[in-house]
Amino acid sequence: MARSESDSAIPVRRIPTARTRVLLLTEGTYPHHRGGVSTWCDRLIRGLPEVDFAVWALTADPGLPPRYELPQNVVDLRTLPVWGTEGFFEYGGRTPTRKVLKLARKTREGDVSQHFLPLLARLMDAIAAPSFDPGSFAVLLTEIRLYFERFDPRTTWRARGVWDLFRDRLVERARAAGPAGDGDSADAPDVPTLWEVREALQSLYRLLGVLAGPIPRADVSHATAAAFCSIPAIVAKVESGTPFLLTEHGVYVKEQMLLLSRRRVGYHVRWVLGELARAVAQTAYAMADQISPVTGFNARWEVALGAPDDRISVIANGVSAEEFRPMPRLEGDEGPAVISLSRIEPFKDLETFVRVADAVRRRVPGVRFLHFGPVVDAEYWERLLGLVRTLGLDGVVRFMGPTSRPAEAINRGDVVLLTSSTEAQPFIVLEAMMCGKPVVATDVGGIRDAVGDTGATARVGDLGGLVEPLVELFEMPADARERLAGAARARAVERFSLDRWLGGYAESYGRLAAGRSTPPEVRWSARAEREAGPALKTELRGVPLTWEEIRPAAPRSVVEVLAWARGRPPSDRLMAVRELAAMSTPEAIGALRRLAAHDPATLVRENALAGVIGFLPERPGPASYPLAPAGGPEARVPREEIEEEGAEAGGTGTS
Repeated sequence: MARSESDSAIPVRRIPTARTRVLLLTEGTYPHHRGGVSTWCDRLIRGLPEVDFAVWALTADPGLPPRYELPQNVVDLRTLPVWGTEGFFEYGGRTPTRKVLKLARKTREGDVSQHFLPLLARLMDAIAAPSFDPGSFAVLLTEIRLYFERFDPRTTWRARGVWDLFRDRLVERARAAGPAGDGDSADAPDVPTLWEVREALQSLYRLLGVLAGPIPRADVSHATAAAFCSIPAIVAKVESGTPFLLTEHGVYVKEQMLLLSRRRVGYHVRWVLGELARAVAQTAYAMADQISPVTGFNARWEVALGAPDDRISVIANGVSAEEFRPMPRLEGDEGPAVISLSRIEPFKDLETFVRVADAVRRRVPGVRFLHFGPVVDAEYWERLLGLVRTLGLDGVVRFMGPTSRPAEAINRGDVVLLTSSTEAQPFIVLEAMMCGKPVVATDVGGIRDAVGDTGATARVGDLGGLVEPLVELFEMPADARERLAGAARARAVERFSLDRWLGGYAESYGRLAAGRSTPPEVRWSARAEREAGPALKTELRGVPLTWEEIRPAAPRSVVEVLAWARGRPPSDRLMAVRELAAMSTPEAIGALRRLAAHDPATLVRENALAGVIGFLPERPGPASYPLAPAGGPEARVPREEIEEEGAEAGGTGTS
């Protein structure tokens, strides 16, 4: 595959050190998919030619070709498809066929019962335990990998004893939670169906397939998410003490909850997948020698999920000031224009992009909205096209398809708009600023910190909050718009240079390989920042540092909400779940986890599970919750209305 223009513009850091070998672990990204994290990986590898990279990529499907030309310092590539295969040994090319057949022949039901069932029982106990021990879980994952060195994974997972134990554990857990209590069969336990057991067990087998092969040797393991791709780094740390660097682009557990909530699967399947993802993420945080989120916003989530704050060192993304620079518009691009670059999928909330276009065109004559990016969700794409037709926006909103020249695309407009419902520190924001374009975006992840006063942010789905800054920008005098563009470029050059980003990882690799800990001066410390006061807040990052500052305070405390909901019907408990999710504090998340595990109503449990990591959208709730039931019969929301609300919280990536 030919090298793109963007690849050739990446500056190279040449540091005269001995070659370091890094095991780069990816999931659903580089080198088989295009996107922000894939671009990040490609630029990192090309920018550090003195480092050898062994890439281990988890993908959703087998047979995907690399979408990037691999540079010479990628010395090894192993691909593990999570779905679409009969087994795992045939992929990766490191296990001889003779050994595969031998393991399949020698694995017997007695071996599974003696050696594997105790491990599976410990796994189920660990993800269900109210107090999770990441150290023990790391050892357990290592023991499972050692088991698969001696026995065949496919034969093991298909054994009758595995099915029986897994089913019994799910049933026991359901019965311990009490009756369904949601109006249909109050006396019957809400036990998993046969289909739920099968789906959950198959997902467990697939997601733990990463343990079914040897782990490449490396001086440093570098996982690009606190996800299932981090499992080899966890195991390598236990087995051989290999230093472990973890980069968080987004909060993986939060994103998995969002995906799971969209999948039309039963509660018990969501519980297994959600709790397994949480356990892996918390173990990755505990085992990593250095955790480097791309923004301080992610660091707050990581600490709340158990990450030691003295191991967190933020390394902000960087982009090339030479490649991304102000350029003249293309011929024929006259008139006001808004640019968007993203994949076409629900996370990007492009329906809001279309509705913003509809509102702005009524106030800014001749404005055009140009979107660049590939379609990754065909159903969502059709819905978008239908919305464009319904609103009569043909010619106003144009979907331009993917581009290999992002700088040129950005420079075709006056402003960049991002409407995502979840992000970390998206490249498009930094690239737009480098090009001297102000950014109007949803206030998610580290976007507000990145744009500062050179752009505007609004809450997710806030149409007015996105429309007004765009209109104001187009009504500005030309000289004021030029000053804003210059300020955006200057801020990006100062904070998000490519050389600074590459230097952070070059230093980290060298230091971790040499066995040295994170220097105190680059640590992210929640406690130190809280004690430093407002002045240091602004100096360090200029973003909120406490949970209370992230969102407006809830009208009542967690204790008051739980006290009000206790003993009330499912419709009221569902309202309490929504208020707890809107609080987004560690105490509220703990309360949601307890509700997800123990509330007798299926709908309440499902919504609480979706809200554990703050996924449920913020909505205006009742003016207040009464502390005691009002006199007379209670007003109950009809079951149809409850189910309609609950249906909003509904998938998974590689999961």
